[in-house]
Amino acid sequence: MHTTFILYFSLQVLNIMKLIKMDLKSGEVVVLPLDKDDLWHLFNIIEKGDIVKAKTRRRVAIKSGDVIKYGERKSVVLGIEVEKTEFERYTGVLKILGKIIEGPKDIELSYHSIKVSIGEKLTIIKEWRKEQLERIEKSVKKEKPVLVCLIDREQAYFFRIGESGADMLANIKCHVSDEEREKYYKEALAFIKKHAQHENIIIAGPGFERENLFRFIKKMDKDIAKRIVLEHVSYTGYAGINELLKKAKSKIIKDARIARESRIVNKFFEELAKNGLAVYGDKDIKRALALGAIDMLIISQNVIQSYEDIMKDVERQGGRIAIVSDDHDVGKQFGHFGIGALLRFKI
Repeated sequence: MHTTFILYFSLQVLNIMKLIKMDLKSGEVVVLPLDKDDLWHLFNIIEKGDIVKAKTRRRVAIKSGDVIKYGERKSVVLGIEVEKTEFERYTGVLKILGKIIEGPKDIELSYHSIKVSIGEKLTIIKEWRKEQLERIEKSVKKEKPVLVCLIDREQAYFFRIGESGADMLANIKCHVSDEEREKYYKEALAFIKKHAQHENIIIAGPGFERENLFRFIKKMDKDIAKRIVLEHVSYTGYAGINELLKKAKSKIIKDARIARESRIVNKFFEELAKNGLAVYGDKDIKRALALGAIDMLIISQNVIQSYEDIMKDVERQGGRIAIVSDDHDVGKQFGHFGIGALLRFKI
């Protein structure tokens, strides 16, 4: 008769990325990422050909004639021309690989991988597109993440929904009889109190366990109870979080990035299924653009650079642009299309 915790990860408090400098004439933007979501935004902004400057560690190169000897590593500021980026979501590290174009004289100008972590300043020099500047603005004015508890009679899953996606924080398994069920609720409340200092809270699940937990919390901590919204989903775990994001009825989750993207893509799929106000593929997109029929252009994050001209034309016609990432199920499904559109009228 006990309750156990598994799959536990620490929950970061809400931070807001600092914008230190923005000079669009020179294309130079300096930022200080303060959480994993900020690094995720930067991963989606930095592209091949951009110039990035940051503090890193590099071996000193000592040249003697035609021979180069390498000394010990030291902390230096390097500028590199980006060739590739990687984002390690669970470790919270952004890797930027490229050719060194600027650095101290004792550093060989070859290739280098800069690892950007939380709290490390980064300079980006590039030709900025509108949606990239909007990403910077959004990360500076960040929405609060949402703490979600998905509960049934056997276990409770806890997720954090932020800009970079949904992360599981813990899974509490219940091994108690009905008479001792209060222990289960106490464990759940303790987790919520510890990790919901800044977050909005959703309790969801099948059956009546979500209401039972809410009544217990209301009795034990009225301040926490005031921040809770109840939702019904048919499952717990990852299936439940995907269902919650797809429905997104709660006001506090409605504007979360992945919920917003899921709503847009699901609307696109619905219109496509009934041969309605949706098209996809280069040929039909260009035809719709020529007729001024595009209300919202939907583009997978992975193919943005291929459609910059089309994006500009859609904006000139007063259309909207939706960028969809592939870090959630619906986004991955849309990735097979690459580009699509919701129309003002059928063509």
